[in-house]
Amino acid sequence: MGGLNKVCFRTLILTFTIFLLVSLGSGCTSTNAGTSTTPNTPSPQNTPTLSAFNIVPVKYEIQDAGNGWKEGTVTLGFVNVTDHLLNPQEISLQLSEATVETLEGKTYPANTYFADALYTYNWTPSNKFLVAWGDQLPIPPKLPISMIFARSRTAPNEQTGYQHVRNVVRFRFAQAAHPTQLVLRFTTFKYVLDLSSGTVAPPAPPADLPSLPLSDFTNAIGRLNSNLQVDFGQCYLGWTNNDYYMLPYTVTNTNQLDEEKLTIDAAVWFSSGVYVLRRLSEEDEGGLELHAGPGQTVKNEFDVETDGTRLGWGMPEYLVTYTPERSQYQVYKLECPTKTK
Repeated sequence: MGGLNKVCFRTLILTFTIFLLVSLGSGCTSTNAGTSTTPNTPSPQNTPTLSAFNIVPVKYEIQDAGNGWKEGTVTLGFVNVTDHLLNPQEISLQLSEATVETLEGKTYPANTYFADALYTYNWTPSNKFLVAWGDQLPIPPKLPISMIFARSRTAPNEQTGYQHVRNVVRFRFAQAAHPTQLVLRFTTFKYVLDLSSGTVAPPAPPADLPSLPLSDFTNAIGRLNSNLQVDFGQCYLGWTNNDYYMLPYTVTNTNQLDEEKLTIDAAVWFSSGVYVLRRLSEEDEGGLELHAGPGQTVKNEFDVETDGTRLGWGMPEYLVTYTPERSQYQVYKLECPTKTK
């Protein structure tokens, strides 16, 4: 009987030990599982902070589509949230699904597009959120971008020569329905935009955006070429029908023995978020061309861009310049007049 008691006691101890190990192991597994899944299941955010940029709403429009339907169009942009220049090629997200939810509980499918021509509006269905094609200037921090725009000298005609990238989402909903939110599901997160008010406020640059007066640009040019002295005049509306913003400047070459040249890559930011590239390559319409013969003083004008109010771009507010290697930038405040009819 004593031997049987010893066996039972040993069995009891072994059973308790196994129970204890299983309990501890189960607790560790639960804790680790909770930790490991957190990075892979981020909480949905109205403005998701990605590694390099945020998606931002630009415009929300509704129009009658007939036969009991309405059509909604949401234009989306982005903002560089880093502290350095961002290559546009890095801005591309894979979209898995787009839907619109309504107050009535009905969910409608949405379709995403990007446009690559300004006047023809060649809307191309796309399952990606993207902003770039080919060789483009890098994007500075803090400036919200709704569209990137450029012109090419080599295009066969004006319409194909004007190129831009803009992301839009389109959806149809019943006239009796009231859209409340747009939901874009990407590979690793979802973007939710509140549509309940029927409008969205376009993004604006922060009040503390680092910028310099245009007069400081003269010193920057001197650091790139000490033989060139540049003085800028007042931005004004010129050309036919006063529909282009022009920035006059004077270049003085202090080199008495040879000509001096300097081309500065530049872009102009309009108040609606349109980012106009003024220099892509030698074959495209250039940036700020500074050129003067030996000991000469030359007057010229920089074509800032078309009257933005005519195209819904708003006012040209900032001139962004780049160093030749495109690794550094500077933002200058533009003071251009508002066009009066």
